[in-house]
Amino acid sequence: MLVAFMLAVASPAFAADGWYIGLDMGVADGSEMSVTGKDNDHPSKCDQFINPDDSQTAGGECGPNPAGDSWMSQFGSNWGVMAGASAGYKWNHLRFEGEYFYRGHNNIGTDRDSVASDGADAKQLQELSALEAAVDSLTSHNLFANVYYDFHNSSKFTPYIGVGVGMAKVDMAYYSRWARESDPAKISTFDGAILYG
Repeated sequence: MLVAFMLAVASPAFAADGWYIGLDMGVADGSEMSVTGKDNDHPSKCDQFINPDDSQTAGGECGPNPAGDSWMSQFGSNWGVMAGASAGYKWNHLRFEGEYFYRGHNNIGTDRDSVASDGADAKQLQELSALEAAVDSLTSHNLFANVYYDFHNSSKFTPYIGVGVGMAKVDMAYYSRWARESDPAKISTFDGAILYG
């Protein structure tokens, strides 16, 4: 649930009582954001292909519910589009309005230097050639019910104050990519261990 408080200046279009409609189109400047991800995969030393007899693991380390790894990616701001429509009824100083607006951002960016935590940092140093994340798009659909109070005066503009309540549905196209080193000599996960005695 979102609650918005607005203070702005209205045009003389709201001078007469009755029904009205409005259309809006603009440019949105998105703020920076961070995304925290978590996986539930097993450590590489639990892979049954490279460690078939579990000789390199401690008891319970490769159980059915591994702790997994977590990491954080940082993305910068990006321009987007904002469009909206509203319909309402004006009665004396009051306006009752329903409002919908859409906000969308595309090609926000890729983070190839993810800030890792837990086991992900060790995994990146020991066996990964790439750990990156990207956000391709971010969109939101917003629906509000607003009430405004107009301060009538003799000028061409009418100041007003308003309050609104509503809801938003946000969708994000996000992916992360982990790529293991193709050269076994660069993988140090098992340094000092004897895999096959």
